[in-house]
Amino acid sequence: MSDLYKNMLRLASGSALAQVIPILAYPILTRIYAPEAFGTFATIILFSSLIGIVASGSYEHAILITKSKLDAANLVALTLIRSFVIILFSFVILFFIRENIAELFNDPELLTALYYVPFLAMGGILFACHSEWLVKYKGYGLLSRNRIFQGLFLVTSKILCGISNFFNQALLAGEMAGRLLTSVLSVFTILSLDYNAFRGVSISGIKNARSRFSRFPKVMVFDQFFNIFVGSVHVLFIGAAFGPQELGYVTLLFSSLYLPITVISMSIKDVFRQKANIDYGDVGSCRPLYLSLLKVISLSAIIPFTIGFFLAPSLFPLVFGEEWARVGSYAQIMIPMYYFNFVSMSLGGVLIFAEKIKASLYWQILSFVASVLALYIGCYVIHDIFVCLVLLAVARAIAYIAYGVLSYYFALDRSRI
Repeated sequence: MSDLYKNMLRLASGSALAQVIPILAYPILTRIYAPEAFGTFATIILFSSLIGIVASGSYEHAILITKSKLDAANLVALTLIRSFVIILFSFVILFFIRENIAELFNDPELLTALYYVPFLAMGGILFACHSEWLVKYKGYGLLSRNRIFQGLFLVTSKILCGISNFFNQALLAGEMAGRLLTSVLSVFTILSLDYNAFRGVSISGIKNARSRFSRFPKVMVFDQFFNIFVGSVHVLFIGAAFGPQELGYVTLLFSSLYLPITVISMSIKDVFRQKANIDYGDVGSCRPLYLSLLKVISLSAIIPFTIGFFLAPSLFPLVFGEEWARVGSYAQIMIPMYYFNFVSMSLGGVLIFAEKIKASLYWQILSFVASVLALYIGCYVIHDIFVCLVLLAVARAIAYIAYGVLSYYFALDRSRI
């Protein structure tokens, strides 16, 4: 157990430092870019994330359960080849429908901003493959370091693009430049560690990987698609109902809360699922580990989330500027929901290595329906942004509690009882 906590601390501390960088940059970015720019940025990130999931087929999530480095290398090759072909095809489609999308989202900037989508999607896939590889082979120090570099690359490029007055959609141009640098770092890291494994990649090996993990694009894609869609479905509603400026406020809210919370929880999750996968395979249960960490995580998170709740109204205008003052009151609405997000997602991954991906998909669908219903009522029935956020927070909090219950239930392999 000491090694488990040590690995968690190593990865979580590095990831926390990686998130301090963009968080410290937000006061600069909010003074360089208008709320509308953040609104357009949120829409493009949503599109790139969704296309990235479809393109990769979620094969990268299977790296953890491969039997050898050669199998893992063939799986990475399959993921990247498939991704390149599908993303190229998506670029053509976006070219022809960009005017319809700009009109639907009431944002003329999308006419040209959509060209960034394929590049951002490919960058995200490369970093995801690299992350899964390092988790599989316990490269926690390297993963922690690379997340720090990722944060530095993204922040620096966004600031430089913003102050240069040279780039159209400078915020997106900075994101693309940062992802390009991160992709180069990811490729260099993996090849420097396991170049020989990739020398053995073959067509037959790629075909075997596609056959062995065929259920991932069939089921896991929809699971991940809904995961991203549920987390960003507000982009589809708030921008159209309240305008790009209001979407910009909500985007800053979700970014400033979601980034540090999620990266820390993902760091804990990366280490948890590696150890939990071993326990589940050896003895058919990771429940003792799950319960032990659940107590520690849920209790230790209460204090920082409570402090954040009371400080939010005065903290947001102080940090981001008076133009963003209303975001502080929005934060108070969402912070309780993020507490349940942090606890449940820190102990996620059970449904994947237990191969209960259909259950995960059903949960995603129910969570999505609840979020859409909350947003529809708030945006179009009541048409009040505060009510909209309250309903969304309640719907998602219930969904995260349900996810924790499912993780505990499937942490026991009943086929061995």
